[in-house]
Amino acid sequence: MTNSQSKIDLLEEQNSKLVLQVDELRKKFAEIEAENIKVKAENAKVKAENIGIKAENTKLKQTLEEHERRFSKLECDVSLIKEQNLQDKDANILQVPVSLQVPIPPEINSDNTSTKDISSHIDMSQLKAESQPNEEEAITPNPMPETVHSSTQSKSLTDPESSITSLPQDIIDDDTAETLDFVETVYKEQFNTRKMPRNFRY
Repeated sequence: MTNSQSKIDLLEEQNSKLVLQVDELRKKFAEIEAENIKVKAENAKVKAENIGIKAENTKLKQTLEEHERRFSKLECDVSLIKEQNLQDKDANILQVPVSLQVPIPPEINSDNTSTKDISSHIDMSQLKAESQPNEEEAITPNPMPETVHSSTQSKSLTDPESSITSLPQDIIDDDTAETLDFVETVYKEQFNTRKMPRNFRY
């Protein structure tokens, strides 16, 4: 009887220990389950982040491809512009201004004179022709001098032809023939007036 009671007590004690162990295991299991739930949530979050990163990577790849296409197009445009500039430069170098090309018939340019020399000669002739009227305008003829020497005046009274021909050389100018005729007419009238008798009446 005593042995049976001692065995029962021992079994109860062991049962109590087992119950405590089971409770501890249950607590640990609950903690493990909570950790698993937490890990699963973190995994879901990581998966969502991975999905976002993948989408962003895809977008970045598309943007990079677009930039590469634009860069390739810009390189082609730059190459075309450089080629066009070189062609324009060559065309400008080969192009001769029309003003410098003076066609010369063979019968005129018999001595094989260069076009450049003839153009220079033409330019110099034009400059001389343009400057000639200015020089002629600078010469102001004086058909009636203010003071005439007495001997010259007496000679002109006796010899009208010599007086007419002895006019200053500046008066005889090619650009104003009418001025010459007017001066000669006035001079003859003055000579005739001086030569008329004093008692002459109109």
